[in-house]
Amino acid sequence: MASIALSLGAPIAQAQPASASQRWVGPAQAGRPRVIATTDGEIDDRCSMVRFLLYTNEWDVRGIIHSSSCYHWMGDADHPARDWADVSWLDRQLDAYAEVYPNLVRHDPNYPTPDYLRSQVRIGKGSPTRAT
Repeated sequence: MASIALSLGAPIAQAQPASASQRWVGPAQAGRPRVIATTDGEIDDRCSMVRFLLYTNEWDVRGIIHSSSCYHWMGDADHPARDWADVSWLDRQLDAYAEVYPNLVRHDPNYPTPDYLRSQVRIGKGSPTRAT
């Protein structure tokens, strides 16, 4: 099984499949790629997150990471916040997913529960430094 990191739409990294002794595969995840989605909370990612959530039955979601871009950040002791989109937008989208979840699982039981998806949300790097 391959692991794929997504930046809401395009694969940004693909790892070599782990050996059977190095991974846990539950019955619902068997044969599905593990994914970690990253988002900066800008409007394009907010729209893409809706589509991502509707495809979660196809993947083994292992993370949804909200992080900054070089144009906005949550600030820290050395840098003030700048145009930071707090994560409440993601909560609202997961609330909407929870509303339609009963209908989604009627069509495919592999949709993860809203609580599971919430447990996979993390806040990533929120400072203004750029990767070089």
